[in-house]
Amino acid sequence: MGKKGFEVSLLKELDRLRAEEGVTTPKIGFYVHGFNNSYRQSIDEIHDLESKLKQRFGYAPIIVGFSWPS
Repeated sequence: MGKKGFEVSLLKELDRLRAEEGVTTPKIGFYVHGFNNSYRQSIDEIHDLESKLKQRFGYAPIIVGFSWPS
């Protein structure tokens, strides 16, 4: 649930893709923030996600953020 739950689910899915589909180098991700998040919060979350993916895979994939006024 929440940010931590999203990260755990995302990393599990990336591990599954690596094991089952042979996808080993995710290059681009899209982050769509939900209602009640400020622009600053969404940028902070994108930064955190990029950092965790870099630790996991050894490089930082491109994360494309989608934001709208909330």
